[in-house]
Amino acid sequence: MQTILLEDPLISRAALFSARRFAFAGLFSPYSGQAFINHPKAVAHKLTQISHSKTLLACAWLHSQLSLNFTDALEIEEQFGRDIAELIIQVAALNIPLTADLDALSRFDITGVEKASGELQTLILAELVTLAETVVVYQPSRFNDYLYWLNLALDALHHANPVLLTEARKLVENSCENNCSAH
Repeated sequence: MQTILLEDPLISRAALFSARRFAFAGLFSPYSGQAFINHPKAVAHKLTQISHSKTLLACAWLHSQLSLNFTDALEIEEQFGRDIAELIIQVAALNIPLTADLDALSRFDITGVEKASGELQTLILAELVTLAETVVVYQPSRFNDYLYWLNLALDALHHANPVLLTEARKLVENSCENNCSAH
């Protein structure tokens, strides 16, 4: 687990908390078969490439814990504080997809996302871009459909970090130029 220990104690605790929960649950990526902790690690890494708060980076590590029922809001608040707990509760309520499965995408609360803070939208966008990068490698047959959906979702993420939003729009644009079929 030393590879996920980070420079900040709060972020390290969040990373270790998630790593332990995923390990105890025996959760592996439905795409790569690797330990699922690699997914929040990739989301956190994406956020380190842009302006971010410690709270947001801790949430990157914790964002799926509540929605996967590995913990509850009270434990998140006790371990990481009220601000992080509130963001994690909001993430769970918005049904952020962890896969490109059409059922998961259809449960995404686009209206709630539009009303979310810029910080929360940035976390969501980092999650969705990371998922796109995973799908293109491990499930390319779903990539075009996911890109089409992501392109629609981007309009709701107008308060997200502009650098990440530009990256997401370029990902969709460049990928569609190369291989998107018409919808």
